[in-house]
Amino acid sequence: MTRSTAETASLKLDRREPAVLLTVVKTMPQSGLRLGQKSILGADGRLNSPFGGGQLESAVLKDAAAALESRRPSLHYYDLHGLSSTRRNPDAIGIYVEPMVPRDHLIVVGAGHIAVTVSRIASQVGFEITVIDDRSDYANRERFPEADRVIAKDIESALSDVYIDDATYIVLVTRAHAFDEAALRLVLDSKARYIGMIGSTRRVLVVYRRLISEGFAPELLEKVYAPIGLDFGALTPEEIGLAIVAEMVCVKRGGAAPSLRLTEWRRYVASGETER
Repeated sequence: MTRSTAETASLKLDRREPAVLLTVVKTMPQSGLRLGQKSILGADGRLNSPFGGGQLESAVLKDAAAALESRRPSLHYYDLHGLSSTRRNPDAIGIYVEPMVPRDHLIVVGAGHIAVTVSRIASQVGFEITVIDDRSDYANRERFPEADRVIAKDIESALSDVYIDDATYIVLVTRAHAFDEAALRLVLDSKARYIGMIGSTRRVLVVYRRLISEGFAPELLEKVYAPIGLDFGALTPEEIGLAIVAEMVCVKRGGAAPSLRLTEWRRYVASGETER
């Protein structure tokens, strides 16, 4: 892989930008492609370096775009005009198309006991982990050795700097409800696939009522999982952490396990009640 392609791939992965790595696995002199030559196709449809040009490149880009959509690697053979060919054709050009799709990303806001368990279990089931807390004696590598990044910084500032896409899961488990609420304001209108917030039913309804009074659309609150976690009677920090990660996996896989999440919160918010 050339340096420019390697740097492009690294940059896109760091930014969590989907892309496709193209590799020449079979070639012929007339194609202008070298065996082993690589290029990166971004989600914007642009290549970081030329890849044959003309009809051949157009055919490769079409198949690469399909692979990015399906997220499945594939091997294609073409003739010089970009028409489909086979491996047995001595004049065929072979291109391996490999989607580079970021792992599901968990942002844990808060670095207390529950956060430690959430981070550890989530890493074991394949999540990329970012932990955020404004206390460096809590947000550090000693407490979160499995995390991909640990950010000891003002929570609101740190969240503003973190890339959030539709493969992002956010867990709000800070040391105080005020911090959870402030963080929720920042991520509520994001593309995050999952937003979970810890807190009692009463506290969740108070937060919802306040956000709606500030102008947040009720529809945005529909995607919040609060109180957080699956409903299996968790009590200890370890059990609560397990319930949270289990709920994330349930959302990811489309499961039907019972959740603690409020589903009829609108009428309580409208009436001013704080109990179900």
